[in-house]
Amino acid sequence: MSLLQQIYVRAPVVLGTGESMDAGSLRALRSMVPNVPCFRIDNVSVYWAEHKDADVVLTAPSLRPPFDATWFESVRPPRLVTPTGIMGADHLPPRWGGMMHVAPEGNGWRVLTQVFAQIGASAIPVEVGGIEWRLDDAGKMLSDPFGHGAPMQVYAPPGTDKDPALADRYSEILDHVTQPMRLAIGFMHCKNVLSREVPANRGERRAAERGGAPRVTFRELVIQPTPKSRAEPGAPSGKSRGVSLHICRGHFVTYDERPLFGKYRGTYWVPAHVRGSSDVGMVHKSYEVRPPRKPEGA
Repeated sequence: MSLLQQIYVRAPVVLGTGESMDAGSLRALRSMVPNVPCFRIDNVSVYWAEHKDADVVLTAPSLRPPFDATWFESVRPPRLVTPTGIMGADHLPPRWGGMMHVAPEGNGWRVLTQVFAQIGASAIPVEVGGIEWRLDDAGKMLSDPFGHGAPMQVYAPPGTDKDPALADRYSEILDHVTQPMRLAIGFMHCKNVLSREVPANRGERRAAERGGAPRVTFRELVIQPTPKSRAEPGAPSGKSRGVSLHICRGHFVTYDERPLFGKYRGTYWVPAHVRGSSDVGMVHKSYEVRPPRKPEGA
């Protein structure tokens, strides 16, 4: 059963207090469950955990969610790459999610996200808190919309101002939750990023049915190589099988005034290093990247 379905079945408790989530907010959240667009972004969480490049998030073509409300969910990445080395991620929640709401605000947009997590082995979801940011009319984050020198407004659970350990726990969860969500939104605005349905396995379906949760359909993001990647000098060719393509850290590139190869316009996600055979396809952790289709008659 997904975390969203768990929230439908079991009332979340508030991080640090153990008290039940506000009843009115819970009713509103549960009413959205059957119809809200849902994305499983395990792959994006892995990318963030291994690169943690905030500049990439800020250079996304747009951070405006494509829907008025969107649910993002992820499992814990297997490891974290830090400036001092590689470490495990067992201290992070095994599963987390966020309901992201967007509404017009002046000439731009107001984005508010409710954050939830599974803490430890407990089946009871935890309401971690909330975070808000503002976007201009192009979908770019405003640098100081709240007047306190930061681009975001954080709504922390009660007690974080008096409990340093709880405050640290909250900040760490929030960082590993909201940054992948923003990066996923950036991917959604790329020409070479598609989404596909993720079928629930039998165990998940049966658990949801036993708990009385509605059926929820998740989608995941699939990244395709750009036409430029296919044309990289020295890229292997031929019919023999070789190593799969690997995607390292990448960046967003927009081709508008000067279309790629004179015909491709829009924003693409471009890997910094591409090697291997595009005939094999590419898999980087849980990113699945497919070769672009050949034009008919080619």
